[in-house]
Amino acid sequence: MEKKKVRVLQVIADFKKGGIQADVMYPTRILSEEDVYTDVMLFSDVVGFYEEEFSQKGNIFRIPLHRKKTKVGRALSILTNYVYVCREMDRFFKEHASYDAIHARHLLLNAPCIVAAKKARIPVRIAHCHVNKPIRKEYRDRLYVRIYLWLCAQVLKRCATHRFGVTEFAVEYMFGKGNGIVVKNPTVDLAKFDPVKYPAVDDGKIHLILVGSYSSRKNQQFALEVFHELVKHRSDSTLTFIGYPRNATDDYLPNLK
Repeated sequence: MEKKKVRVLQVIADFKKGGIQADVMYPTRILSEEDVYTDVMLFSDVVGFYEEEFSQKGNIFRIPLHRKKTKVGRALSILTNYVYVCREMDRFFKEHASYDAIHARHLLLNAPCIVAAKKARIPVRIAHCHVNKPIRKEYRDRLYVRIYLWLCAQVLKRCATHRFGVTEFAVEYMFGKGNGIVVKNPTVDLAKFDPVKYPAVDDGKIHLILVGSYSSRKNQQFALEVFHELVKHRSDSTLTFIGYPRNATDDYLPNLK
């Protein structure tokens, strides 16, 4: 009897070089195409870092969302994007109804994707939260965003078959407190960090490197506080940050102390 190939749709914001994208690429690289076939849905029309590589494995679909120019427009887009994505995913699944699973990884748009997937009778519907606050600064600490996410949490409780978060904070932020929610740490390709590939610096010092965008979500401030305590005991230690600001107006990095 021929083994059935599992078809999965991954849903992410874009395919730039980031942590969520790397988490999508790792299983795509290691799983046999004879067993698992993966497509991806993006909410961006910008060609991203991983697209050329991924396109050799699966299809890339798009529902482009463009940032509104005004504050009012961006606030209203929380709701209008929900309706638009839900409608477009409905249309998509009518044309591509053969998926066995959907894995949605977008804080604000997990719910409409999962609702459409349930309507299309996709058996495995995973909602996955990778953050504990919105990426865009204008959405942080806004009451209307918290209300929206609370409503989404109720929808996901009823429509998702699995709910994941990368940390307890992410779980609580996306889904609230409750049973049946799993903390699933991001995958790491350990082969990339094999010491054989990188000749060790045998100088007896402690060298720390933190890689990540310069933002409060990556918490470089905490790394500095830990390093401050470390140098009290090992004054020859070093700490290196590697990253980039998320936008030109980001003032997080200059404020690190």
